[in-house]
Amino acid sequence: DCIAGKTSARLKLCVESVVRDRKPDLVVVLGSCLIEMIGEDIAASLAGLSRRLDTPIRFLKTSGLKCSPEQTMLDMLWSELADWVLRREERAGRSRDAAGGEVFVFGLPASLGPPGELRSVLDHCGLKLNVAFPASASLEDWMRLARAQAVFVVDRSAYPRVTGRLEAGGIDVIEVPLPIGLGQSRTFFDRIAGRFGKQAEARKALSGAVTAVRRDIASFRKKY
Repeated sequence: DCIAGKTSARLKLCVESVVRDRKPDLVVVLGSCLIEMIGEDIAASLAGLSRRLDTPIRFLKTSGLKCSPEQTMLDMLWSELADWVLRREERAGRSRDAAGGEVFVFGLPASLGPPGELRSVLDHCGLKLNVAFPASASLEDWMRLARAQAVFVVDRSAYPRVTGRLEAGGIDVIEVPLPIGLGQSRTFFDRIAGRFGKQAEARKALSGAVTAVRRDIASFRKKY
């Protein structure tokens, strides 16, 4: 089939099997180098299948022939997810902030460890933190993201497609620094809490930790 340039028939059988057995909300098909080489129009075949199965099916060209970095491929995948959930919410006519005061932070590295301080500060402000995006987010997370008023992004230059799609959907995209060190952490919380009119509450919650850090810095400078 590959030599003859006729892979769509088998692909359709595969996708039909997935839809029948798993009943997914969304199917994403990733195109390989082989698809680029034989030049078959997989997107058109899947579009017809999507209508027949009444299931959203997205085709992404992710072949290595384009010499694109992994981050670009991931940004493309996540932008497709964002596009799908935003269109779904638009069709349903749901209003913004139906996520109930949830704060969505996009791109916070898992290496920072459990976000205990982040959660405690935002809890003090009456806000709920979700830092799963993008890699660890479930489909339910993405659905809630589509109904947010604002999304806070660490290094938006790494996610141009997905942030652009969120902004096109009427969601504020606000860049924040990594919450590492005193200055960056205060800016991080100021921007998030300030967006919800809770900056004073956030600073109050941080006051004890800020005082302790400044005391430690002063002590260090005296010694060295």
